[in-house]
Formats: sequence, C-alpha cells, structure tokens
Amino acid sequence: MRSLLVLILVAVLVLPVCLTASAQPTAQSGDPQANKALAWEMMDALYNNGNVIATVDLLAVDFVAHHPVMGELDALGYVGMVGALRAANPDLALAVLEMLAQDDLVAVVYTFSGTFTENSTLLDLDATGRPWRLNGIALLRVVDGRIVEEWNVFDTLSMAQQWGMFPMEGERPVPDAWEVTLGEGEIDPAWVDDLLAGVYNAMDPAAVGVYYSADIVLHHPFVGDLDFAGLEASVQMHVDNGESIVLADYLLVTEGDLAVMVDPAAQFGGFAPVDFEIPFASLYRVADGQVIEEWMTFDSLAFVTVGME
Repeated sequence: MRSLLVLILVAVLVLPVCLTASAQPTAQSGDPQANKALAWEMMDALYNNGNVIATVDLLAVDFVAHHPVMGELDALGYVGMVGALRAANPDLALAVLEMLAQDDLVAVVYTFSGTFTENSTLLDLDATGRPWRLNGIALLRVVDGRIVEEWNVFDTLSMAQQWGMFPMEGERPVPDAWEVTLGEGEIDPAWVDDLLAGVYNAMDPAAVGVYYSADIVLHHPFVGDLDFAGLEASVQMHVDNGESIVLADYLLVTEGDLAVMVDPAAQFGGFAPVDFEIPFASLYRVADGQVIEEWMTFDSLAFVTVGME
C-alpha cells in the first residue's frame, strides 16, 4: 500500500512538469517505425520498470486510456493503475510479441504475466500466490511525438478467474503466450473491411469460405482453437440462435502479413436479454488472399456477466 501511495505522490508532483517542460520525443505521427519505438519505450518504462517520470514524458496532456476493467483513465489514473498492479505482482512483466504500425496508430500484441503475491488495493482482492498470464492487443495513437490515446483489449474473464475474482470449478490453466511473428506481405484494408462485413456484420456462413483458408486456426478465448469446420459451424450457430455481432466503429492497422482490428464498442445482439457493447479485437495472419490464423480476444467478463443479468 505504501509503495502505491509513493508512486501516486510522485506522479502528482512530477506530472505537470513532465507534460509541459520536457523535450518532445522524436517520433512523429507519420513515422510508423518511430511510433513503434515510442510505444515500446512507454510500455517498458511503465509496466516493466515502474518509471513514472519516463512514462508521463511520453504521454500527451490530454491522454486517455480505454481499459476494459478500469474504464477511461487520464495519465495520472493510468500510471496509478499500473503502479497498483506492480505492487500486487512484484514480478510483473509485459512482453511485446509483435508490433504493427500504420499512419498514427501502433498495434501492440503482448503477453502480460506475474505472480499475485501481495493483496491488491486496486481490486480489493487477497493474494492467491499463483502465477498468471494474459494475452492481449493494445492500440495506441501517436500525435506530434506523444501518445494521446490507448485502447486495450484482453480476456477479462481469464484475468478474473486467475486472480480469484470470479468463481470457477477447478483451476483454469495459465494460457500460453501467443506465437506471433510479422512476415512479408501486403494486406488491402478494404479487403479486411469486406471480411468483417461478411463474416461478422452479415453473419454469412458462406463468407467463411471466401475469406478463411481451409487450414485456418482460430484461437478463441472461450472454446479454444477452431478449425475451418468449427468456425463455419460457429457462424451458423449464431445465425440459428438469432445472434449478431456488429463491428461498426473499428480501428484497423495492417502491416506485412498481419492485420489488427479493434472495435471499442462491438455490438452484440441476441446473446442476452438485452443487447450490449464490449471491446473486441482480432489479429489476422493472411496468406494468398485468405486468413490462415486468427487470434481473438474481447471483454469476456462483461460478456458473461451481462448474460447472467
């Protein structure tokens, strides 16, 4: 608790100075590779090293983070949240698996791990003493050499279960880190738009055969790995159940053979007594004009709890 208070106190004292008097980072909005370096510098400083001063030096004055558990956070709330996580998990580590950049956006595919050995003041939870891991996708927007916005999407139900927040039968195994490597290629963003329109918005089982390879492996947070037949059956099941998933306001980043889609408010209909919106993200690997691998994640805790209401 004392370490968290010290962290927040330091942030309060240094935040105005860092955001107004420090030198501007060299990354610019139109320099994707420099923006990648900026994104990694910020995440490494904050999550792996707890360096508040270095972190806020890279955030815009009006920075906002959209977090699936904590909601919207300004710069002070953001560094305070991570400080509380580090206090409860002294071995907290964030590893970047891959990064994509396009225009002013950087997509960060990461694995996040630690051991919950100290009681959490952030979530009011007793320590479990157990190791945990999450895979997720963060999308950062860079303007004039500073990070102005972040969207973070991960399997929140897995987090809740691993941290002892949500009842479950037995112990849910700690997931393996995703295996993602950026390869050569070029993906037309309009092609991804068509995929999302056909497979999700239109919920058309026939679209699966158009956009997905017969060798597809889809890594799903609930049901595990799906092959082509499983994916096709899943789409048909949604149709039969009168369920819909509409992706209307998504952000898209493509680089090489990978594409990342993040929708901060994907619209789910027919899954519960009331329709609802949750953060939703997917990472696609494309070869020869079809998706050969997909990693999906979303605010699964909200999905489950809405269904229980």
